[in-house]
Amino acid sequence: MSAMSEKLLSVQNLHTSFFTDSGEVQAVNGVSFDLDAGEILGIVGESGSGKSVTAYSVMRILADTGKIKEGRVLYKGQDLTTWSEKQMREFRGKCCSIIFQDPMTSLNPVFTIGNQLIEAITLHTNRRGKEAHDRAVELLEMVGINEPERRLKQYPFAHSGGMRQRVMIAMALACEPDILIADEPTTALDVTVQADIMDLLEDLKNTTNLSIILISHNLNMVTERSDRVMVMYAGRLMEIAETKEIVENPMHPYTIGLMNSLPDITQEGQKLTAIPGELPDLTSQKPGCAFCPRCSRAMPICSVEEPELR
Repeated sequence: MSAMSEKLLSVQNLHTSFFTDSGEVQAVNGVSFDLDAGEILGIVGESGSGKSVTAYSVMRILADTGKIKEGRVLYKGQDLTTWSEKQMREFRGKCCSIIFQDPMTSLNPVFTIGNQLIEAITLHTNRRGKEAHDRAVELLEMVGINEPERRLKQYPFAHSGGMRQRVMIAMALACEPDILIADEPTTALDVTVQADIMDLLEDLKNTTNLSIILISHNLNMVTERSDRVMVMYAGRLMEIAETKEIVENPMHPYTIGLMNSLPDITQEGQKLTAIPGELPDLTSQKPGCAFCPRCSRAMPICSVEEPELR
């Protein structure tokens, strides 16, 4: 990991809510973290913990009902929350790209791979015509797709899930961004393809100094591939530390619960340890630690005061 005086990305006290008929859903509640150049930051937590919403807040691609209520998102020292939509369009793709969860539905089925990849190149760079086409071929080669010229003429249905995910990575890299957000990049892919995709992302990080925010339910994958790990629960940051520290010495009871829930392949017939209870209702968050009702180590103070992150 490279040390920098100014962080590439710095998220400070981020609060993002969705305003629904049922009330205000506080999806992200006071989250802060930094991202260095050439670093992989893993974000883990149960479904509904706010992982993806945090990423979408950085790119400002929230649904119409979503709003950043408070906090700052600094990219190279500039606050993105104050930028115009035109400035954000420049930021998306050129500075920060995203790979969405499902490669099966991320590509438009009625356009060829080449049409969609070349469109991304022409929208965000000065390349046109043959130059844009050659760049598309180069990108497909970079992500390990054979016969790229032929693949450009094909439609998404002619490709497997792993191939489509590689195409999505190629599109995300079309503008040579500083930051790549990988939101569950291996969902719906088999185990060997998952490993190939993660190897590809690591290679790209090492060759281009790309910074990656890796969002996943797969705790094993995140701890194997990340430099640091951030644990989220009910829209809040529970713990953040170097990966080795998280694995060997988890501090928060929720992190300990997640680590204990991992299967041990050396123990045949072992019963998995589950965290009891469910995520709280985010429309009516109560004072104190959000994990308190499910925590085996909860004390009276936990229900009235949120523990300090230190």
